[in-house]
Amino acid sequence: MHRQLTDSLFEEPSLRVRLEEDLYLQVDKLVALVAVQTALDNGDYQPNPAIRNHYSLVIEEHALAIRELLRQLFSNS
Repeated sequence: MHRQLTDSLFEEPSLRVRLEEDLYLQVDKLVALVAVQTALDNGDYQPNPAIRNHYSLVIEEHALAIRELLRQLFSNS
């Protein structure tokens, strides 16, 4: 009984759990990036086009990562 309980405590999380955690992390990152971009758009500071382009590209990367994680999550269901 003791071995069975301790072994289960240290098992690797399932693929589904890891995918869900990665998905929430990516969503949190995307929300933070959008918040920064919104603050830049509505503030007195006007970033140059290169900075705006950089934020757009990073946001796109995170959106694509979320799409891939969702694909993996639902294909493993």
